[in-house]
Amino acid sequence: MHSGDGPVHSQSKRKSFLTPQSLFNLRQFYLKRAKLKTAGRVSALLSGFALVAIIELDTSEAGYKAPPALVAVFTTVSCLLVVVLMLAVMISTCISPHIESYLSIASFVPLEESPHFQLKVFIELAWIFSTVIGIFLFLAVMVLACWVKFWHASESSAIASAAVIIPSLFVFVALSALFYRTLATHAVQQAQRTIERLDLRMDRLEAGQLTSTAQVAEAMSSHDFFDFVIVGGGIAGVVCAETLCELIRPSRFGGGQSKGYDARVALVSATPTVKTTVNLRRITNMIESFDVSEASANVWSETWPGTLEIFCDTVRRLDPTAHLIYLEERGPDSPIRYGRLCLTTGAVPRLIAKENPFVIGLRDTESLAAFQTRLRDTRRMVLVGNGGIATEIAHEVTGCQIVWAIKDNSISTPFLDPAAAKFLLCARELARSSEGSPEPSDGPSKAGDGLGAVQIRRMRYVVDDRNAQQQELVLVPATREGNESAQANPPTTFGAALGPDWAHGRTLRGCLSGNNDNRLLRVVYNVRIESVLSAAEFKAHGGPTTEPFPRNSSSSSIPEDSESWPVYVLLTNGEAYGCDLVVSAVGVEASFQPSRTSFEAKSSEYFGAQFDLAPPSVSGGGVLVNDQMETSVPDVYAAGDCAYANWTWAPHWFQMRLWSQARQMGFQIVLLGLYNGQGLDLTSPDCYLLMRVTPGREYVKCVMRAGRMQGALLIGETDLEETLENLIVNQLDLTHLEDSLLDPDIDLSDYFD
Repeated sequence: MHSGDGPVHSQSKRKSFLTPQSLFNLRQFYLKRAKLKTAGRVSALLSGFALVAIIELDTSEAGYKAPPALVAVFTTVSCLLVVVLMLAVMISTCISPHIESYLSIASFVPLEESPHFQLKVFIELAWIFSTVIGIFLFLAVMVLACWVKFWHASESSAIASAAVIIPSLFVFVALSALFYRTLATHAVQQAQRTIERLDLRMDRLEAGQLTSTAQVAEAMSSHDFFDFVIVGGGIAGVVCAETLCELIRPSRFGGGQSKGYDARVALVSATPTVKTTVNLRRITNMIESFDVSEASANVWSETWPGTLEIFCDTVRRLDPTAHLIYLEERGPDSPIRYGRLCLTTGAVPRLIAKENPFVIGLRDTESLAAFQTRLRDTRRMVLVGNGGIATEIAHEVTGCQIVWAIKDNSISTPFLDPAAAKFLLCARELARSSEGSPEPSDGPSKAGDGLGAVQIRRMRYVVDDRNAQQQELVLVPATREGNESAQANPPTTFGAALGPDWAHGRTLRGCLSGNNDNRLLRVVYNVRIESVLSAAEFKAHGGPTTEPFPRNSSSSSIPEDSESWPVYVLLTNGEAYGCDLVVSAVGVEASFQPSRTSFEAKSSEYFGAQFDLAPPSVSGGGVLVNDQMETSVPDVYAAGDCAYANWTWAPHWFQMRLWSQARQMGFQIVLLGLYNGQGLDLTSPDCYLLMRVTPGREYVKCVMRAGRMQGALLIGETDLEETLENLIVNQLDLTHLEDSLLDPDIDLSDYFD
């Protein structure tokens, strides 16, 4: 976000410090300026019509018999109209340049030096000439013109024209009176509100609950305006605030000198803690590695004293015209004034049953703490979703039965293809069997090195049309001749994978006793949630329940007489599961959502302001931003999950929320470009995959199109991320190198150096 040039910035900042009297003077300035412009335009237009009427009058026609007195009155009134309007045009023409010249230097001189104070009589005179006298004379000229023009042809026509125009004069007078009466009523009401506020402040001042007016004015002048205001205490908001503070007053990273620009930054966070990034490490030109940490907002802001201020509050309303943002705790009388505003309000989780008390979603630290508390009394839970949070829960939770319902035929589909998911599951089994411990390992098992040889394959996708209702893409071996007509069964995966690091160090355990480290997990593929029922609703619904584990199985620790469940989940495959808790992890959508749910929703009110939005069906919605992160509202920006990138995307980039899952099942995972072929026709003959798999150690997949790399998925310590990133960005033709591109005996970094 650019701060703008000096004069404009100074002007916005000075306007934010105006007293009530100065605000009134500023309003009068713009009102007089608008009156001058309107008077000049209206006068020029009406005088032109009057001149045309005079010129078009032809008294030399044969049979013309209009009375000379009528013609004299018509010409007199027409000339008077032209003179009055030209006088208004002259006043507007003479005064407007002085008003505009002052406006160009308004940032450097007081408002009282504007010429409109001394020339207000002339401005009002021009307004009266053009709107009051001018319009009345114009209507009179219209009546007289009809009489003069049509008198010799038909007296009834002249009378009819007068009968139409003369009543309009009364309508005009009535509307004018009503308009000015309404305007006066509004002014009186505003004055009454001001008096009431003054009385209230006087009462509070006498009671010692309010500081003096001078102290309030001094406080507002020094603390009320911020050059930059960020709403949201997540990663996007914190990074935005840190970047601005470092540009204004470097202190942490570069250790450079201050730029000499005295600006202030405010961060509005709903919680007293903020998300910060630590251990930042650049891996490649476009890949960074960092850890997410929680910090106290007040302690974090002390890094930039005098520059950064934290408001632990929520936004009530936004007034983009006046550059004001109203907060709940500060109240309507103490808004924050901003120069530029950045909204980083993030995304909200989707819930399958929002009003059900047994359905919860995981989004932040508070919801995670509530989940831990609820989990202590949970015997069985139903997990819905197939993203990073769902895979983390399925892997980390112990001590309760988990029924994982996913709509796909493999786990973690937003990040992994079925082959990669199967690799992780096999690697986990190798690690558990080699170490003889049920606990997950901290990384890839070295014992797996000897359990599987390196496999290098060239694969491609074909359509599996055995299911007529739903066609799927499956991987088959590819040949250069193109005879890949054979079909393969879709890979079958079982179990769960590790998600991001947010659950590390936390106890996620249910109430079942016994060998709780043995995860009691059942994955139900290709299903959706049909309904969530209470115990009474399920009893009325009827039908048997499905047991995820056999009663006589050692994995089931639930007593046989425990048949009552507080909530039941019905799946689309006909199965019904009773449980104590339903965890909804079906993804997120931007906090900016239209009030209408149709695809045509283009704008919506958010914080009281109208923003152009993307519909929820388009990548989860969000406020539209351009390549400068600007929204449709002037001086308002958006970043993070609440924003939708409304610009032409780079060929190997796409927007995805919560996609930076750095590690799963102890492996480093790197996603480059179109790592799953997003946006590509994978069934095209020129699209194929290059894969290298070392069981238990690494998984490398390169998405190719016509010999050029479009994306890559790396699992494990491959050290290929920088090289493959450069190949994707540079789009080198690798046709003659494909056979040896993933050969582990070849150092690609040296080859392409």
